[in-house]
Amino acid sequence: MYLFTFATWGTGAGGERRERDDGMQNALIHGELALTYPDSFSIMSPEQLKQAYGMDYADMWGIRDEENHVVFTVIWKDSHEFMQKLASSASLAKRAEKALSKSFRKQGYACSGFFTREVAGQEATGFGYSYEIQGITQSCETIVVQHGKCCYTLYYYTRAELAEANRAMYDALLASLSFA
Repeated sequence: MYLFTFATWGTGAGGERRERDDGMQNALIHGELALTYPDSFSIMSPEQLKQAYGMDYADMWGIRDEENHVVFTVIWKDSHEFMQKLASSASLAKRAEKALSKSFRKQGYACSGFFTREVAGQEATGFGYSYEIQGITQSCETIVVQHGKCCYTLYYYTRAELAEANRAMYDALLASLSFA
């Protein structure tokens, strides 16, 4: 399993970032999903994303804060409008949870439950979970949000012992999301 062993990542940034002078950065993901994030984060290069996830995703963007051990990634999939109407964010989140539980079974995967919340003005469905990698328990959330013909899956990872301290940062990332 590849997910998130912070010590091995380089410091190079891939992708675009819009400079601000208030300690924050702006990003526009897939040309429509706007995000504001602290300067402590760096954009993950395609190579870093591949190293973390173990495969290439053409439609993926991510940031990480190495000091606070936080990773936030977005994967998107364009689909036919008819398919969007058939598949709810709840059913897609359940499918994502099933896939993660299978992938991380040997790493002690445990789902802590499903939830709904507003993300970028849309009702989204997510779930919390944990697993262990290299002896370190990760506390995670995955959220599925649909917008137009696109489905976005948001992934958040942090070390379990830092989960409470990093929660406000994560909530601020989610609160900053909007569709342009």
